[in-house]
This record gives sequence, C-alpha cells and structure tokens, in this order.
Amino acid sequence: MYARQFDQQYVGTEHVLLALLHEDAVTQETLATRGVTVEQVEDAVARLVGTATHPVPTFEEPLPLSPRLRHCVERADRLRESLRQGQVDPVHLLLALLADIHSAAGKALVDLNIDVAELYDSLHDRLRAGVE
Repeated sequence: MYARQFDQQYVGTEHVLLALLHEDAVTQETLATRGVTVEQVEDAVARLVGTATHPVPTFEEPLPLSPRLRHCVERADRLRESLRQGQVDPVHLLLALLADIHSAAGKALVDLNIDVAELYDSLHDRLRAGVE
C-alpha cells in the first residue's frame, strides 16, 4: 500500500517502516516516546524517495521487494532465531530496519534526528528481557 502511495515499483524499507508505524503498537510507542509522529516519518520518506515518474503495476500485480528489504527480512529472521522466538514479529522487522542506517528507512529516521543506534539497543534490550 505505501509503495503504491509513493508510486514506487518496489516495496522498500521505507514502506515497511510506514506500515509498522501505522499497524504496530510497539513501533508507534517506541517512536512516540522519542517525539516522532507518523506524519513526520511520512514527510521524511517523501523527501527521500519522492514520487516515481514511471507507470506502476496494477494493484493485482505484487510489487517486488527491494534487495535491501529482502536483506532486512533475513536479518529479522536471524534475530528471531538468535532470541529463540517462534516467529518473526513486527519488532524483529523494526530492529532489522534500525540496523541498516543506510536504508531509506534508516535515513528517514536519521533525518528526524533519531539516534538509531540508541533506539536499536533500547529495543533489543527490551526484546531480550521479554518485554515488548
């Protein structure tokens, strides 16, 4: 949905970050405690990726994942496995996004003056302690 909102031909880290912000309470709370709103992240993403100028596939056609997003999904799965948890949850995806500050999601958060490393450490510590 968010990739199509920006007329992109792929699903990237920035789109997953927006989805997490809209759909996941942990992500919302984690960023809200740092004074970051959904609207600020949406604006930061818009500044970074803009709007595509080429045709976007129809809604029936699935959009491919960007290589960076595929890597983040794999990282989320490795994190889940290292913590001996049953499935990849949104918090694992958020941590994987935070681990890559060179991704569009990471750049959007850095542009909002978020200390991404501190955020990652804080969230990771909570997850290891069993608190989400």
